[in-house]
Amino acid sequence: MDDAELLRRSPDPDAVEAFYRRHVDTVMRFAVRRCSTPEDIADLVSITFLEVIGAAASYDQRRGPVRPWLLGIAARCCADHLRDYYRRTDALARLGARPAFGPDEAERVERMIDAERLAAPLEHGLRQLTDAERDLLLLVAEEGLPVAEAGRALGIPAPAARMRLNRARRKLRPFITHWRPAS
Repeated sequence: MDDAELLRRSPDPDAVEAFYRRHVDTVMRFAVRRCSTPEDIADLVSITFLEVIGAAASYDQRRGPVRPWLLGIAARCCADHLRDYYRRTDALARLGARPAFGPDEAERVERMIDAERLAAPLEHGLRQLTDAERDLLLLVAEEGLPVAEAGRALGIPAPAARMRLNRARRKLRPFITHWRPAS
C-alpha cells in the first residue's frame, strides 16, 4: 500500500502502524539532529506522529511526496517544542531558581494526584449506591464517624449500619480495584 492510501485509511490502527514503521527512522533522524536529550527525541517523534494522524486527511499527493509533508509536520512540532523550552527557560531565569518541592510537599502532591486518578471512577461508583448507602458511607469516610455513630445519626441500629456499609463497599469495589496509587 502506498503512503497516500495509508494516510487515507488513518486512523485505522493497521494503516497508522504501517505508516509509522515506514517513516519512523526519517523522523527519528530529524529529531536527533535537533534535540539534545533522548526524552526530547522521543517526545518529538511521538508528537509528530500524533499530528500526522490528525492531519492525514489534509495530505494531497498532487502537491508532492509524503516525506516533505511529514518533515514539515516534524519541523512545526519541533518549533512548538522549542518555543515551550524557551518560555520555560525564561520563566526559570525570572524566578532566579528552579522551583522544587520539599519532601512533604512532594508527598502531598503525589497524594493529590492519586486522589484525582481515583475521583472519576469513584464518583461513578457512588452513583450506583442508594441514597441511604451513600449517606452512611460519606459520614464514615468523609466525616470520620465510627459506623455506629453514623448509623445513629441516620436513625439506624449499629448492626444494620455495618451491613449497609459493607454492601456499599462491595458495590464500590469494581470501580476502584483497577486503581493503584503512584509509587
